[in-house]
Amino acid sequence: MEKVRSLGIAIISRFEVIVGTIGLFISIPFIIFEWLDELNRVHVGNEDYVGFGVVLILGIVSGMILIAGKFTYRLNPIGRILNLILAYGLVILYILFFSITVRSTGFYPYFKDVFLIAVS
Repeated sequence: MEKVRSLGIAIISRFEVIVGTIGLFISIPFIIFEWLDELNRVHVGNEDYVGFGVVLILGIVSGMILIAGKFTYRLNPIGRILNLILAYGLVILYILFFSITVRSTGFYPYFKDVFLIAVS
């Protein structure tokens, strides 16, 4: 008996393939340009690698989305596992980026007050 995919799975998996492909087409040239730029730059500290790191993470996440979409469309169980990893991983990544940005810009006291008001 052949597996039958629902319309929702077909739409979501095709959307993932499209988003992953567009993300890779955008990120691969930028990874190359950032890497070449890093080779020619005098490094003062770790802040020089932020652009390269962000673009590299975009490329890795886009590749994972593309692979997850292809496996989900084929109804392979690894597609569901990759989608679950992507969902939790991206939420943790966004929380991490938000907390680093808030701490480095000095907005932590303002957000702390907002979170304390929202909780109480």
